[in-house]
Amino acid sequence: MLRTVDTGVLDLAVSTAVCLADTAIWVAFGTGKHLRHIPAHDIAKELGYEKARALPMFHAFTGCDTVLSFAGRGKKTAFDIWKSFDEVTPVFSSLMTDPSTFNDDCMSVLEAYVVLLYDRTCTETTVDSARKNIFTTKDRSMDNIPPTKAALLQHTKRAIYQGGYVWGQALVRCPVSPSPNTHGWQKSGGQGWQPFWTLLPEAVASCSELLKCGCKKGCPRQCKCVRAAHKCTSLCRDTSDMMYAIGHDYEQECFLCHHIHRVWLCQWVMVAFPAEESFSSYRQE
Repeated sequence: MLRTVDTGVLDLAVSTAVCLADTAIWVAFGTGKHLRHIPAHDIAKELGYEKARALPMFHAFTGCDTVLSFAGRGKKTAFDIWKSFDEVTPVFSSLMTDPSTFNDDCMSVLEAYVVLLYDRTCTETTVDSARKNIFTTKDRSMDNIPPTKAALLQHTKRAIYQGGYVWGQALVRCPVSPSPNTHGWQKSGGQGWQPFWTLLPEAVASCSELLKCGCKKGCPRQCKCVRAAHKCTSLCRDTSDMMYAIGHDYEQECFLCHHIHRVWLCQWVMVAFPAEESFSSYRQE
């Protein structure tokens, strides 16, 4: 009998149940009137060996105590996508049992899974292309589109460390784990281990043209543009101090797909498209 209020412990109990044949594992979950006795072994049988074994890895990848979750995507949504996208099950399972098997093929499947997390109808299979597609066609905010591949890679490494090297060795007497600095963590001064988010520069530094403020007349010190040491662009409400003249076009590396794009700034809208495409057809009169 296990007693816990942590869903991670419950997931680990279900995963362990498939390794301990003919062993009943009961979990007393919750407190007070919400206390329930859950048969982890029955859940394992219902899920099947591979999915039950992969459950802790799924839990780590979609968010746990040491790995952040995907913004706005809870466990129910993530599990529903998992049920409809069986291709990710062997990846979760292999990373749970042997984290060293992680490779580009695993990453491709995980990318496709994350794309479905953000848009079940999206036909893209990579997060960078889906990020661009969803941002430009679905009118989503930056917080509601998939992460870049660079950020997802570091997230995946942290999930592998927790799900594979920590939880995956729960039955090992003397587990051996690599240094966290090879799995999405870094030492930060006297604060101990901190997440290493991405190799890419921040969007505000690499694509400042998307920064905008809502100042009606002039920009005070707390203005976004002032804090970032940038002049206002045509996206801002007050364009009296614009960095670029209205109607000016220039080339810029896109923060969505990291390709060089030509950008046209007009008074009301900024349209970005590949430099090799016809510029005149996109021009706003």
